[in-house]
Amino acid sequence: MRDYDAATAFLGEWGRFQRLVFFLLSASIIPNGFNGMSAVFLAGTPEHRCAVPRGANLSSEWRNASIPLELRGGREAPSRCRRYRLAALANFSALGLRPGSDVELEALEQEPCLDGWEYSRDVYSSTIVTEWNLVCEDDWKAPLTTSLFFVGVLIGSFISGQLSDRFGRKSILFLTMAVQTGFSFLQIFSTSWEMFTVLFLIVGMGQISNYVVAFILGTEILGKSVRILFSTLGVCIFFAFGYMLLPLFAYFIRDWRMLLLALTVPGLFCIPLWWVIPESPRWLISQGRYKEAEVIIRKAAKINGIAAPAVLFDTAEMQDSKPQQQQKAILLDLFRTRNIATITIMSLLLWFFTSVGYFGLSLSTPDWHGNAYLNCFLSAVIEVPAYVIAWLLLRSLPRRYSLSGILFLGGSVVLFIQLVPADLNVLSVGLVMLGKFGITAAFSMLYVYNVELYPTLVRNMAVGATSTASRLGSIIAPYFVYLGAYDRFLPYILMGSLTVLIGILTLFLPESYGNPLPESFEQMLKWNLVCDNDWKGPLSTSLFFVGVLLGSFISGQLSDKFGRKNVLFATLAMQTGFSFIQVFSTSWEMFSVLFVLVGMGQISNYVAAFVLGTEILGKSIRVVFCTLGVCIFYAFGYMLLPLFAYFIRAWRMLLLALTLPGLLCIPLWWVIPESPRWLISQGRFQEAEDILRKAAKTNGITAPDVILDPSELQDVNSQKQQTYTILDLMRTRNILTITIMSVLLWMIISVGYFGLSLDTPNLHGDVYVNCFLSAVIEVPAYVISWVLLRNLPRRYSMAAALFLGGCVLLFIQLVPSHLRALSILLVMVGKFGITSAFSMVYVYTAELYPTVVRNMGVGASSMASRLGSILSPYFVYLGAYDRFLPYILMGSLTVLSGILTLFLPESYGMPLPDTIDQMLLVKGLEYRPPSSSTRDSKEEEENPEILKSTAF
Repeated sequence: MRDYDAATAFLGEWGRFQRLVFFLLSASIIPNGFNGMSAVFLAGTPEHRCAVPRGANLSSEWRNASIPLELRGGREAPSRCRRYRLAALANFSALGLRPGSDVELEALEQEPCLDGWEYSRDVYSSTIVTEWNLVCEDDWKAPLTTSLFFVGVLIGSFISGQLSDRFGRKSILFLTMAVQTGFSFLQIFSTSWEMFTVLFLIVGMGQISNYVVAFILGTEILGKSVRILFSTLGVCIFFAFGYMLLPLFAYFIRDWRMLLLALTVPGLFCIPLWWVIPESPRWLISQGRYKEAEVIIRKAAKINGIAAPAVLFDTAEMQDSKPQQQQKAILLDLFRTRNIATITIMSLLLWFFTSVGYFGLSLSTPDWHGNAYLNCFLSAVIEVPAYVIAWLLLRSLPRRYSLSGILFLGGSVVLFIQLVPADLNVLSVGLVMLGKFGITAAFSMLYVYNVELYPTLVRNMAVGATSTASRLGSIIAPYFVYLGAYDRFLPYILMGSLTVLIGILTLFLPESYGNPLPESFEQMLKWNLVCDNDWKGPLSTSLFFVGVLLGSFISGQLSDKFGRKNVLFATLAMQTGFSFIQVFSTSWEMFSVLFVLVGMGQISNYVAAFVLGTEILGKSIRVVFCTLGVCIFYAFGYMLLPLFAYFIRAWRMLLLALTLPGLLCIPLWWVIPESPRWLISQGRFQEAEDILRKAAKTNGITAPDVILDPSELQDVNSQKQQTYTILDLMRTRNILTITIMSVLLWMIISVGYFGLSLDTPNLHGDVYVNCFLSAVIEVPAYVISWVLLRNLPRRYSMAAALFLGGCVLLFIQLVPSHLRALSILLVMVGKFGITSAFSMVYVYTAELYPTVVRNMGVGASSMASRLGSILSPYFVYLGAYDRFLPYILMGSLTVLSGILTLFLPESYGMPLPDTIDQMLLVKGLEYRPPSSSTRDSKEEEENPEILKSTAF
């Protein structure tokens, strides 16, 4: 068939029609710049302190001294969330005592802000933070607001991609613009944070979704040379114009409702564009609607003052397009062959990490030194030269080298920030701007690169899918910024490392520079490597881990509600039962669905068993249980797998043989007890005491007459009356910091562990021997982790193991190809380090969370681990494209996680916390100054009643 570009070449590249489409589509992007970053000012947090009521009987001297000082940023500043107890201050004031001289302020009891807060009006007149007091105990709601906006963008990106491939670019473009403008207007009338947030999520569904559709529409209408100009100096710079206008509006309109109204109105100016902007002729042709496409092209020729040929699209010439238009593309088509799946996976990772860097730096502008409005304006202005440079690079140089170079620049500069002295604030801001410049230029080039890789039939779906990955990055980005409250350099270390990593990843993508846009999968398959159904193998493994992800999340909350033992045996039954049914699978689809259900029961019962043992056993035995107990027995099961598989080569009989041992666990129901700690946290003291007395009898020890005195355990008794949810893992800044860092750590370690475990068939030599060695190496890894946990602090032990594993994996690419045995040895050493860390992270996480949410905390972390395990088969899959690429990625991420570990608090030598209040006092975290009642709770933490009660 004749190429579309050749058929429309008579229109020229830059006629009046192309200029009209170029500028109108670009102008439609301006409101996206408003809304995309509006949370910077709508959810801005001004300086604040506890309010002291006007009616408080305090002298002016005591009123000025009512707020304690705390260290913040290396300097003393008034506390934002605590005040001295007003009743005590009123007594001192009435007695004529003076603060400081007559009364030592540091010894006074403190209390939270019972009468609300006083907010500084220097920067903001009002924000949603001041309107609904999203500070102190509720400060997690501000970043959650931004994240939920990006959740909406995620949903919108995903849906709009498939809808516009089905119903057309133009219809979905204007639909998403209407959603964005309409619900932004409704936000102005929000009466609560919850209402604002729900509406913000819906606004997000329309926001960058129409950015993606407008981008695709322009890309398909415009010629190849103008396409690059549109994608950088057009769409992106107009987005930057909208972004630049945001701080200007916000500077003059300090009230959040009026600011939101001002940002909403420009969306109405896009309505007349419906009658000017055309549908994509490329999309119409892919749907077999040649007549409509011809009408648009003839109209374009008339606008350009050019005579169109008598016949534009001959049916005989377009016959190859007919089957294409009859074929309905679905999301799985992005994984239909190894080659397409490789490109898709690498694109997803690239977009995800670039998005984290871009939005992380953009949302952090209020935290920089200087004026918040000026910083935001500079952050927007720097995007203009970034887009110009991106345009020049795309015109003159290959895509992947341009992208890689600019990402290395951005990541390296951001990493360098931690070396700048504290007094050189201007230099720090300059380096942040330079990092933003590099990441923004890369983000701009990504759109062009991605569009050039995929054919018309799934192009918008592909950009929608990669945009979905980008939105996942943007959802996480506010919490990268949030980590700056714990260590101001930590966000830059993480974002810089990830950016450098994806700079390496880019070098492994295929080159599209100078090639025409592919119209069909056949044209895309220039890089085809293997058969069409090979993607189903890794997808089956990923679906198993999807089940494990669901099971980890659900079992965590269920076992905190219904007990460790009940959920442990329920997940065991689920795993065994559905594994047995799998034996009778009649299709790959049936097998995969059952595999998801098996996954829901698999490592979920591992987590429940782990927590149950952790809570029953003493501190010294706990470490042995978590390493030489649970983990080594897991390794024994892993070792048995290649032995079974070696002798049973038929998969159905092998699966049956692997299922039967699960039946041997049934008698354990009458032997394994429920967790006494959990029973106590639920107020079921008698049941807990019965278990302890039975344990004493089993040990041949006489139990005391009273083991659990309700009066001594009244704090725990009151704790059980409170219902806890997954949101309690984010209820304070300290807990949220631990949760975010634990989630990242678990996910990265899981990618390395499962990636190396699943990669054994690709190693040189016998597949059964390799799998057996991969299992055997876990035994010394668990022994070493046990020794480290017994004798050394947690975070240094984990960091060392992760550095060892990561560096060894990175070294593999330097081994000559004929030294295959050395490569296998290095893989095993890498597996050794990562396995040791995986073993230790269970202990570490369990020690950080209190009893009331411990299983939920471990379950949430395990859920992040399962996300890593879902991705890991595709890391292995990338080895078909370049055999060193999986090791480069896993090694780099493992080294990064080793750095991350050093920022976690230390739990070595500390008793398990039982309440959330005790968790707030974990060594190594900044926490609010304790009152006398809190000091009492700390004494309890050092000698917990539960430990004293069971010490016999």
